Amino acid sequence: MPWHPFLVHFPLALLVVAGLAYLASLRSPDPFWARSGYLLHLAGLAGLVLATLSGRQAEAGLVMTEAIRELLQTHELMGYGTLWAFALLLVWRYLGVKKPQSLTAWAFGLVFWAMIGLMAWGGWYGGRLVYQEGAGVAPMRPHLEQQLKPDSP
Repeated sequence: MPWHPFLVHFPLALLVVAGLAYLASLRSPDPFWARSGYLLHLAGLAGLVLATLSGRQAEAGLVMTEAIRELLQTHELMGYGTLWAFALLLVWRYLGVKKPQSLTAWAFGLVFWAMIGLMAWGGWYGGRLVYQEGAGVAPMRPHLEQQLKPDSP
């Protein structure tokens, strides 16, 4: 079973909610928001590692056309970029953001949301691989032909 299509949604959701918690920490003095953002960020990063590993496994089973190869290279590059960016952001948050309402925290939040945009853009390329090029999708023609056959007596 290809795990990549299942696993990619978890880091996206976890990191978006982490970003929302980080935004809340900019406005609220309650440390709950900063801690929640950090823990969700950590969980999202773990999900990115699993999504990346499962993507490598899924690639091995693809039939490669030139269009699939080009889209896949871009999708992979953006995926690796996203993984490293969120890893570095986690280190930045741990080492560099001591006051949740500081200018550093605001800069961190801006970069964090830009990286969420990068992650979404990489996901868009993954969607194009599947829905435009049919990467990893079993051909439907045999199934349709079987359904359209008239019943034999």
